[in-house]
Amino acid sequence: MAKHNEISSTERLLELIRTDSDADLEDAGEPKRKPGRGARSIARSFIGFRKSVTIGVDIGYDDLKLVKLKRTSEQSYELLEYARVPFDPQIPRENPDFYRFLRPTLEEFCGSDRNADMWCTISSARVETRQFRIPKVSARQVPNAIYWTYQRESAFDENEKLFDFEILGVVKDEQPVKMDVLAYTVPRDEVIALKDMFARAGFPLTGISIVPFAFQTLMRTHRVEAMDEYVASLYIGRDWSRIDIFHKGNLTLSRGIKAGVRTMMESLQKTGTGLIDWAAKVQAEDTVKIDWDGIMRDVPKTILLTQAINHATEHRAQIMTILTQLGQNGHNLRPV
Repeated sequence: MAKHNEISSTERLLELIRTDSDADLEDAGEPKRKPGRGARSIARSFIGFRKSVTIGVDIGYDDLKLVKLKRTSEQSYELLEYARVPFDPQIPRENPDFYRFLRPTLEEFCGSDRNADMWCTISSARVETRQFRIPKVSARQVPNAIYWTYQRESAFDENEKLFDFEILGVVKDEQPVKMDVLAYTVPRDEVIALKDMFARAGFPLTGISIVPFAFQTLMRTHRVEAMDEYVASLYIGRDWSRIDIFHKGNLTLSRGIKAGVRTMMESLQKTGTGLIDWAAKVQAEDTVKIDWDGIMRDVPKTILLTQAINHATEHRAQIMTILTQLGQNGHNLRPV
């Protein structure tokens, strides 16, 4: 099989995220080093910083979250500072007003640590991850085997997506012996735009990651101890949600869900209003035909109404119990 130079092209572009290089992106097709190392731009551990102080940045819908860490020893880190800075969500990221907000915010937060490593997250909804296995091959054949396996499962255009991977380990309990791989693609233009945004603000990025990879780092380094072999993480956002599955500290599945807090609130308002309107019209003698164990039966509508109310009460009690266990006051959750 012929060598696939585009893999080297991709990892070179990812490498630009971490450098001040002015290399021409149009010439990125020329391989400069062995493929595969670019994975650490997205998936590599936050632990193992090149400098003693590292700044982490997360750009949300209407706020900027910042964290400053200091490495005190090889395996010890100290949280120095944390901040949440709100901004106008109507300002586009490419608008000069956003740069005028970002630069002074970073300057104030970094203080004397202006030259610290700078990491930023990209929305995991824009990163497609896949875990699969390939036959164990020689080191030189690994990039091609992974690349074409991914292309068969989820074809992508390298003009639009950056591709990279991480070897999770060797599976010896299968014959022939195989390798576990985590591979992913990320929109090329979004990575370059994010890198350019921070460069214009005067704080070149050291690297880019996603939240699921950050969780993976915490579990791999045992900063978060998993209580079971499998761990699930559910994130519910404003307009979308995400579920992540980890196995022995490694991310095995990350999928976005096209539903968030806003859509759930809209659904709750619609169904709640509909239930209230419908309840006022129900009479004691009203029935509805329902397939009950294969037999069509006339069921009083009052039974359905009672079930809906009692079911909501049960879930409300469950939520209050969970909040109480987390040290929060859930007593304000009462029927509307």
